[in-house]
Amino acid sequence: RQAKHAGLMPRLLQRLLTERRQVKARIKELGKAHAASPADVDAAAAIDDVAAVLDARQLTLKLLANASYGFCGADTSHLCCKPLAEACLRYGNHYARAAAQLIEAEGMGHQVSATSAAPQWPGAHTIYANTDSVFVKLPGRTAAQAVEAGRQMAEYVSTHTSMPGAALTLEFERVLAPCLLDGHNRYAGAEWLTGGEPRPKLHQKGLLERTQCSFIRETILEAMRALLIEGSMEAALTLGLQAARALRGGKVDAAQLAEGHACACMHTCMRAYACMRMHMHAHVHAQ
Repeated sequence: RQAKHAGLMPRLLQRLLTERRQVKARIKELGKAHAASPADVDAAAAIDDVAAVLDARQLTLKLLANASYGFCGADTSHLCCKPLAEACLRYGNHYARAAAQLIEAEGMGHQVSATSAAPQWPGAHTIYANTDSVFVKLPGRTAAQAVEAGRQMAEYVSTHTSMPGAALTLEFERVLAPCLLDGHNRYAGAEWLTGGEPRPKLHQKGLLERTQCSFIRETILEAMRALLIEGSMEAALTLGLQAARALRGGKVDAAQLAEGHACACMHTCMRAYACMRMHMHAHVHAQ
């Protein structure tokens, strides 16, 4: 029983997650230090180097923790326990959706009652909740206001009586404004950690793949920076068109296509352009 002795997997996961939280907290401290002294180029570069090392470390810790799901579900694993592997996914989905419902009950879905006359976060509604992530749209807020609301939501959900308490908490990570959400674990946006940064950084997940050649990766990155950081839809569209024309015209160095065939790269490039165009039109409509 856990009251007497925690099992091997809980102890391993608790240590990995605790250390990752500590590393991420240190990264946020470095981000604040970077924002406080933007004029000192050497100090800013040193901070960025340390932050990059710490970011690689927290991603490694995350990978180790996430790998426990597959490790328990593999037939060849020494700790094969498929019910445990399935529970990881099912409990994650259950509590992610429970968190989304709690937030929406104090946002767009709020119902006036004797104990709650007004919502805590007017207009807030979830646009994605799956496995271990919850995305909440907060219309009409600045980046700083969204950061503060995000922290309040994380505290509210983590301490709610319907949640399992300290065993499972919701952590605020970042504000993405603007944001492109393409699908499950595929998104990008201008990242704000405090809301007070002079300039946001590009944050993306899942849109750059290992199978993509360097030409495709560079094109997607440049287009995302143009759209999300610079705020120029025309520049992003132009980059996509220029890349497609260069590829079709044979003007791309073969070394940039080393990771795949030209036809596959062309298909990926045009698909990225089509998706980008679709999302950009949706973004304009939302505005």
